[in-house]
Amino acid sequence: NSNLSDGWIDEVGYWTRALNGDEVNEIYNDGVPGNLDRHSAADDLMSWWRMGDTDDGSGTTVTDVQGTGDGTLSGSPAVFVEEVPGGH
Repeated sequence: NSNLSDGWIDEVGYWTRALNGDEVNEIYNDGVPGNLDRHSAADDLMSWWRMGDTDDGSGTTVTDVQGTGDGTLSGSPAVFVEEVPGGH
């Protein structure tokens, strides 16, 4: 409850270790985010919240696709925006 953010957030991943420069570049893929399930360090991916892309674009639950722990959207109103920039 103390870890709140006010703004637009998409594709949050939490890793069990610090990624090196090449691994970070792999995520950003020249401006088109890559699929973290296929990342070279996927075994070290602890949590990945797609921010609505896997939740049918509605509701308040943000599913952790790694299964560690779901999040909750709140606000006035909490909204899902279609996948941006797309191409996962």
